[in-house]
Parts: sequence; structure tokens; C-alpha cells
Amino acid sequence: MAGRAGRSKDDPAGKVVFAAPQRTRSQRSAVNQIKRMNRIAAKGGYLKV
Repeated sequence: MAGRAGRSKDDPAGKVVFAAPQRTRSQRSAVNQIKRMNRIAAKGGYLKV
């Protein structure tokens, strides 16, 4: 449900916890892509940072 994190007006800074027995290359890649997309969204004024 990571897509719902931070969407509540009561908790706009929701956090996502990613838990797995080991980190794979695909997981690291996904996390990096999300971080890049968040930086772009923040620059565009779509995220509060």
C-alpha cells in the first residue's frame, strides 16, 4: 500500500517501510527510481519536502 502513504491530511508525511529477507538488484533499482521521481516531483512543486 505504499501508494497510499502520505495521502492523508492527518499524516501528510507518511513513510513507507520496505522489508525483505535480502536486497536484490531489482529492489535497489526500484528504490532509486522512486527517489528520482520524488526529486522531480518536489522540483515541480508537487511534493512538500
